[in-house]
Amino acid sequence: MSPIEEFIRQNSAFLDPGIVVAQSSFGGYGIKASKSLGEGDVVLRVPLYKVLDIHTLLHLRNQLHNHDTLDVAKKVLQAVLRFDFDISETMIIWCHICALVILRNDPGVDLSPVQWVVDYLDVLLSNEILDVNDLLSDSTDALVYEVVRIKANIRMLYEQLLEIHPPAAGVISIEDAFQLFHAVRFRVLEIPCETETGKSATAERPDIGEGAEVTDNNDDFETNVSLVPRLDFANHSFDYNAAFDVDRKSKDVIPRVVTPVDKDEEITICYCPLTDDMAFLMLQTEISKDFDKVAQWLRIPLEIIFETASDGSTRVDQRQTGCGSEIIDALELKTTESIVKCIKATLDKGVPYAESLMLKNYYEAKLNILRAFLSNPKSNCGCKSPNVLKTLQ
Repeated sequence: MSPIEEFIRQNSAFLDPGIVVAQSSFGGYGIKASKSLGEGDVVLRVPLYKVLDIHTLLHLRNQLHNHDTLDVAKKVLQAVLRFDFDISETMIIWCHICALVILRNDPGVDLSPVQWVVDYLDVLLSNEILDVNDLLSDSTDALVYEVVRIKANIRMLYEQLLEIHPPAAGVISIEDAFQLFHAVRFRVLEIPCETETGKSATAERPDIGEGAEVTDNNDDFETNVSLVPRLDFANHSFDYNAAFDVDRKSKDVIPRVVTPVDKDEEITICYCPLTDDMAFLMLQTEISKDFDKVAQWLRIPLEIIFETASDGSTRVDQRQTGCGSEIIDALELKTTESIVKCIKATLDKGVPYAESLMLKNYYEAKLNILRAFLSNPKSNCGCKSPNVLKTLQ
């Protein structure tokens, strides 16, 4: 049983009887309705004490009654401060998560009071992330360069941590630190928290948009950057049918249905307006269905990449392509069954996301060939490889 499946099994009691966590058509897992749900129905409840933000993490630390726990968390944060990294709520959450990974391998620390958080660490460590080879630091691909840059920063933080707390070397690797950094960035939400000023507000997640709604307009809300286990199984869609809310009495985080949901339909929320392609690519690791709404990026293996470059050559720079394949921008391309089949075939082959790294419109000629093929599938569209067309067909 995978860490994600085990976490689902152990936390199934918190799910509404009307929903199940199952394989998603978006990739990975998602939340699906096991019965019809009407507008306003609550999808699931996440108790406030199980929402991981700065406040609850501090409370969890105090729960352990262990000075080493506080000390390790401080050391991770100290490494960040020493490096003069951008200190945000997300970074502070990441520091605490890294500290918990270190502590759970310390036999002298009893983490049983926060076992549910320990279980969640396995979910974060198994989250699919965007990664690249460190040797691509001189790549002309903007996305590759950005990932390498962030990874280099995390490596410097990690090295600072080992100087401050040498025992960490044996229990958390640089790969773990980078994995957790991306997993936390991808999963954090801004959850509304009621204040006493009497104004109304709607919560948004940074890089998200219409992610949250507040039901009562008589009070003011501020937002806390938070990890919300179980809610983060809800996938992104621009045609979202649910939005997260907060129960005024219990303070539980409660996604509500905003449009009626049929039985077996997946429940989705809107994570990102996608105004920044780079930000989306850095965080989103699954293929979205919203091809016709925004410029989306498709994972396509190298063997079906068109061979005709703008200068007529067939040379492909493996270093620049991220060692394997390219992302082709689907902007202005028709969403056809052949393209969907192509994407599914790519995913079935297990082509790593790290191998799909090309700057948008890098090979404009290839995009033109693809557009021409979609307009006239019977034409070879100037493509020199018949296998390419056969694959697409």
